[in-house]
Amino acid sequence: MGQAHQLVQMRLGITAILLGLIALLITGTGSVIAVSLAVSPESIESGQVQLTEPCPALVSGEPCWSCGMTRSFTAMSRGRFATAYAYNHGGPWLYALNLLALLSLSWLWAWVWRTEFLVLWQNLRRDAPAAR
Repeated sequence: MGQAHQLVQMRLGITAILLGLIALLITGTGSVIAVSLAVSPESIESGQVQLTEPCPALVSGEPCWSCGMTRSFTAMSRGRFATAYAYNHGGPWLYALNLLALLSLSWLWAWVWRTEFLVLWQNLRRDAPAAR
């Protein structure tokens, strides 16, 4: 087995790790969007669904920067932008960034798969010594 073959194998392994890391990030961002699609803001407000613990800052009467973020995300998933903004002013922006990250990471995964992984795999199979 030549040095070029070993380099292709190593690059293929690194590419596989990169694809795995991108897939992990896609899973994280995608799960946030999926949960916000599955739960309504009304079910959170009524107490029917509790995704997070109540904010300890509510005891003091001062809301923190993340108060209402979950309800804001669920409202955004339903296209209720004004309601989402009312729950948390940063919620719509963070939701948009999360959605952009999900789409960008999905595109990146597909691009790395197509341009790196498949090409390396084909080169490795083509250059592999024939089995006897």
